Amino acid sequence: MKFTITTFLLITILPGLTAAAEKRCGWVDNPTPGNWWITDKDDTWFINTQGKFQIDEQSMQHLNPSTKDYVKTNGNYGYYCACLTVDVDKSKKRVVKIYEATQLPISRCENDAALEHC
Repeated sequence: MKFTITTFLLITILPGLTAAAEKRCGWVDNPTPGNWWITDKDDTWFINTQGKFQIDEQSMQHLNPSTKDYVKTNGNYGYYCACLTVDVDKSKKRVVKIYEATQLPISRCENDAALEHC
C-alpha cells in the first residue's frame, strides 16, 4: 500500500477537525419563547433563536432549571447560572449539542468577574 502525502494529511488533520465536548459556565438566558443562549467568559453562545436556529429536542431537555436560583424576568421566562457540557460551532457562536447541564447558585455567576450580565 502506498503512503501518500494526501493519506498522511487525512490521518493527521481530520481527527483535529472533529468537535470535542467542552464545558461552558455562565448565564443561561431564556427571555422569551424559543430564545435561549449562554454567556460565558468567552462570548455569548446561541442555543435557540426563534424562527432561525434550533438544536435537537434531546439537547433542550437538559435545560430544565429548578425554581430555586432562577430569576424570572418575563412571566415564566428568565435566567439562571449553569455549566453546560456542549459542542459549539465557534464560527457561528452556536451551541449545536448539549450533553449535560448543571444549575449553579446565582451567586456563582454574580461573583464571577469574568461574566457580565444585564
